[in-house]
Amino acid sequence: MDILNLLKKIEQNEILMHEKRAIIAFSGGPDSVFLVKLFIDYFKDIEIVLYHLNHNMRESAMRDEEFVRAFAEENNLKLNINSVKIKVLAKKKQIGLEEAGRVVRYEDLERISQELNINTIMTAHHLNDDIETFFMNFIRGSSLNGYSAIKAREGKYFHPLLEIKKSDIVEYLDESNEKYCIDETNFIPDTMRNIIRIEKIPKLEKLDKNFYEDFRKFLQAQKREYDLQNRLVEAFISEYNISELKDELAFKIEDVKKFFGNDLATLFFHVIKHFNVDMTDVYRSQLIFIDDFPNSNEEKKLNVAGITAIKSFEIIKFIKDERKKAKREIFISDRRTNFTISHFYSDKIKGEIKIRNREPGDKIKLENRPTKVLKKLLIEKKIPAYERDGLYVISDYEGILYVEKIGAAERAKHGNKKIYINERKTYEQST
Repeated sequence: MDILNLLKKIEQNEILMHEKRAIIAFSGGPDSVFLVKLFIDYFKDIEIVLYHLNHNMRESAMRDEEFVRAFAEENNLKLNINSVKIKVLAKKKQIGLEEAGRVVRYEDLERISQELNINTIMTAHHLNDDIETFFMNFIRGSSLNGYSAIKAREGKYFHPLLEIKKSDIVEYLDESNEKYCIDETNFIPDTMRNIIRIEKIPKLEKLDKNFYEDFRKFLQAQKREYDLQNRLVEAFISEYNISELKDELAFKIEDVKKFFGNDLATLFFHVIKHFNVDMTDVYRSQLIFIDDFPNSNEEKKLNVAGITAIKSFEIIKFIKDERKKAKREIFISDRRTNFTISHFYSDKIKGEIKIRNREPGDKIKLENRPTKVLKKLLIEKKIPAYERDGLYVISDYEGILYVEKIGAAERAKHGNKKIYINERKTYEQST
């Protein structure tokens, strides 16, 4: 094992070296013990906080927790422990055991990092984990992101051991007489990861005597390709986005086809990433349906991971589903207010003014144009179908006076009595 090279790579992590503080996810197994000892021995000026999750799934779980407590006390390290009955939680949420553990772990780590104002969270994932993750993503039908497996640094998360084999870690600890725990469930082929580790990878090792080194180089190349793709797509998003809304991106279909051809799934993936949505369970198989969008004459819609993609006319939009949904309040006034967005004239109003949404059979006569069915006019103006029913309409006894995104009817276009249209937004928790 090249310890010097490993230390050099850790020192190149600017966030960690600048802030000198980190949280380490600490199971008590050989990988996490090795990572913590590395910092105790070689980075004494960096403050380490340990986090341990007791899943309560096996008889040895309390043994591991007691080892973690003793290790933290012996090395004078701060320790956060959470004990959760993962089987109960998984059943309640109707998710797998592995997923339930991951949810709790990352919620805990995020909370602790915010409470302590620490911007680096380290895990002891190593080369074997990286290779196993590649094969799991391959089986699930991933994209370049999945094929580049575990990233060395993603946001707060730092994985410094990705180029080191598990056997090198165990050998180093054994030579140092360093104690650690063994999770016996890792040797039972009852999960996809365990089957890959126990049954599949050993067969590949027999085919290639330099399997780990060759695969390490392959994964490095995948990560470089993904980094390049990420920078290029982010540049496209920045340059060609035509929406000014915070939780929306919009592009002309011609621009999308020019840069992505028929591979809109790649753009969709990076849009999800752009909005900082959890991408753990996002796979290419969920996104490929968007590839048909540009060639369709109909309006298309697809929702993945809380992002809705909509193709309407020559535009494709990506809208982030809001936790809080805006509820508009439209009101009119004879004076301009802070909420004024438009106006019409009331000289020829007949009867009571009504603010509503469009109704079947609605018609409007615009200035110097014949009377038209509102639906046809909205299509002519290329207003997307998903927006049409939400547009506000202002009418009186004789018919429509004003339509949002269309404007005033001919009889309300000019006059002496100006009426102001105002919009106020309130927010309600979506269910």
